[in-house]
Amino acid sequence: MQLQDDMEHPELELKRRRRRTTSIIPDEADAEKNKNRIGTLPDEILIDIISRLSLYEAGRTSVFSRGWRDLWKFTSGSLDFVGDQHDPKTVDPTRFLTWVNQVLELHQAPYVDKLSISFRSRIDDYDDDDDGGSPSPIVNSIGRWIRFVLQKEVRVFELQLFPGNRFPSPDLDTFSSLLVKLKSLRLVNVNIKDKTMEHLLSICPYLEKLSLEGSGYTKYLSVVSQSLKSLVVKHCHKLKSLVISSENLVSFEGFYNRDDPVYFDNVPLLSELKISGRYCESFVLLPQHHSHYCGQLEKLLLLVRSEMMYYCTLLFRRQIELPRLHNLKQLELIFSQAGESILYFVLFTKACPSLSTMQVQFTDIDAQSQEPN
Repeated sequence: MQLQDDMEHPELELKRRRRRTTSIIPDEADAEKNKNRIGTLPDEILIDIISRLSLYEAGRTSVFSRGWRDLWKFTSGSLDFVGDQHDPKTVDPTRFLTWVNQVLELHQAPYVDKLSISFRSRIDDYDDDDDGGSPSPIVNSIGRWIRFVLQKEVRVFELQLFPGNRFPSPDLDTFSSLLVKLKSLRLVNVNIKDKTMEHLLSICPYLEKLSLEGSGYTKYLSVVSQSLKSLVVKHCHKLKSLVISSENLVSFEGFYNRDDPVYFDNVPLLSELKISGRYCESFVLLPQHHSHYCGQLEKLLLLVRSEMMYYCTLLFRRQIELPRLHNLKQLELIFSQAGESILYFVLFTKACPSLSTMQVQFTDIDAQSQEPN
């Protein structure tokens, strides 16, 4: 009956559609009310929302209203400072350090999950203070950042600087309080002495991930930790010896151009290895030097550079001893070029009776893994 009426009187159906449409569109008063509704939420909820934003986005919320002005200071999520070459405030060393230090000084939350500082411009103005002068601004700033990590119970701390900087190693030996909350530490192009790094490990009893990349002061490093599960040490071009004693270590990644500088003292759980440079050559060419741990590996990644290809070709022709990788399940090979040497790794797989996955890639790794002289 209603369908018949609609067919005879189409204007009735049009009115019904208009009523249904206008009933779900709020008037201006309702729209304004909904717009301000978020402002009525408790500060604790607003702070939790802001903590999920980036540092830049969290800072911009201060312009919403007077009540929002200081909420970003209480965020407990991630504080990420990234130097942008297109932003004058962050590309200049002095302005960047001032910006980071001011934000950290204004921060009022009792704890922070992550602090990440990445400055990708050269800091040539800050040289060594061997003349007895006051420490450089960057060294002083690193000390302040470590204090912030301690005070705010930071769980993840990452510091990445531009390669080739010449500032001295920060003095962290005076820090005696334990960083009990720190679980992950990554230092890139931060010149840090062996003694300082070892002291830092001693005050981080629950550290699970450590990455030390591009340190120009690291020479004879001893990594002793009962909590460490993942370790990365690469592009430390002056490294001559690395001793690792970590009973819970599962994964290790190392890129070296020195002859076999790694010694595993106590690593019963080590099962993942990613290596390049001279360390990779030693692992493949001198398997007897690695027999005390290679049998427990389950994942192995080898970056085979061009100079190593020649020796692999000789190995293939001579059919010499292969590494014993009885538990290896995943093998990934990355070559800088194709050639007869690849056939050696066909034989290599015979030493892996448990192998289930094998990947082969070809890329320009010589430039990627090259370290300075």
